[in-house]
Amino acid sequence: MVLSIIKDEENDPLNHSNWRWSEKTSEDVSRLSRLFTLIMKKYCDINMKPPNEKINDVHQISLKKLLEKDQMKAALEYMDFNLQSGYVLPGDIFEEFVFHSYGKRNRKKMNKILVSFIEKFMKNDQAFIPSWNSCFYMLHMSLQAQNSELAYYAFVFIRKFIAAAEISRPSMHYFVKEELIILVLQLAGETRNIKLFDVACILLDLSLGQNVAEADTFVAKICAYASLGNLKLAHNSLFELESLYRDTTQEATDLFCPFSVLNPLAMAYSKDGYASIDSIYYQLEDSNKENPRYKSVAALNCLILGCANIGDTVRAWQTFESIGSTFGLTPDVDSYNCLICACLKGDEREEALQLFEDLVYWGLKPDATTYALLLHAHVTARDSKSALSVIEEMVISGFEPTKKVLKKIYTCAIMEDNDVSKDHVRALAIKFDIPMSSKVFREREEDAHLAPPKSYEKLPTSSWEDKFKYRVKKVSLESTRKVESRRKREENEGSLSSYTSLDTYTLFSD
Repeated sequence: MVLSIIKDEENDPLNHSNWRWSEKTSEDVSRLSRLFTLIMKKYCDINMKPPNEKINDVHQISLKKLLEKDQMKAALEYMDFNLQSGYVLPGDIFEEFVFHSYGKRNRKKMNKILVSFIEKFMKNDQAFIPSWNSCFYMLHMSLQAQNSELAYYAFVFIRKFIAAAEISRPSMHYFVKEELIILVLQLAGETRNIKLFDVACILLDLSLGQNVAEADTFVAKICAYASLGNLKLAHNSLFELESLYRDTTQEATDLFCPFSVLNPLAMAYSKDGYASIDSIYYQLEDSNKENPRYKSVAALNCLILGCANIGDTVRAWQTFESIGSTFGLTPDVDSYNCLICACLKGDEREEALQLFEDLVYWGLKPDATTYALLLHAHVTARDSKSALSVIEEMVISGFEPTKKVLKKIYTCAIMEDNDVSKDHVRALAIKFDIPMSSKVFREREEDAHLAPPKSYEKLPTSSWEDKFKYRVKKVSLESTRKVESRRKREENEGSLSSYTSLDTYTLFSD
């Protein structure tokens, strides 16, 4: 888009009624820049300073034409030229740029261009405060594209707007909804942007006033602190959450689950291995000795799960025992679940089953995580009968099995060649209206019968010859599976196959 001026010296060059726009070269911004320089030079030659109103008209009309044609990059270059020339851009240009950036398809690219524009604009005018709608346009764009830098600038502008409204006459009180702040806190934790996290906490305090934050806000702060590596403040937020929302309701119990809600905290505990596990335990022990005392079952549960993540069963048992002996607390269902998980990862299946019996003995009610861990223990041990007994206990407790669980148990029953268990799984699928067609069961049977022995799943030695033999066996096994499945399909269709039946297990015997 090239701006051309009617060459008439009597006319005012800044009078946009003398302009006409051509659509031939839409990206030629250098001509706009040279043209603007030529206009300024003409005013200097006649010893006359151009009025600011007309300069603003030049900026606005030129940029408006570029933005109407979606030439965002060209508009950014033109604004950069004007800023380098020493001219102050009006706030209307910022509003136009944000409005035209909103709703574009290439969100990541548009957000980068918008962040670059904001940085250049704020260098020119640091006291600039955009409108309230523009701030939320930027915030919405940043949350859609997960851009923490744009979210930071949006919250900075919102904070300036709130401060300016409070000192105005008459004063007005603006606030941001807590749900939006929760989303921004989650974004700050995922991207590890500490600047965004700080300004979000400031806006949270301004918006809440004397009110108490929601439980989801505390959870978002805990996960963000854990991602940023500030575990001490994460503990403080967790203690505050427990003091406000620890009760007997199911929703409040799910807030402290280390497998789902507080899993980022458990992952942060095991980030540096044994060193971080020990340091966190000593921190919790010191908090228990302070005045007032701070002790948290949820934090200790996350620590047990952190021990399970690094495969340290001994530390997991020690932490579990210290819940009652050192901290004077009572283990809950999550404590047992975390210890059962640690035992299963340490190949201690019998201890895990004994822990489940202890859990029931002490009057605790197993939850969905407990049953999922037990099913995993029985399926990996290829005990379909015990797995089905766990399913029956789940149903009595009010839980329903999923399609994925039934498939695993059915495969386990095929491995055992247990027809009773297979019929039981089919009956459960019909009872709970789980769509498992005969094709699914047939595919499971084919995969199970053609599965290689366990001895071929691991390399016997580390020599390159054995590795090469293993790879050859694996490729041959895959081709054998294809031959067998094709032969069975043809036999079912009534046509005799010309392929010879291959014995999978004798084929690879040494």
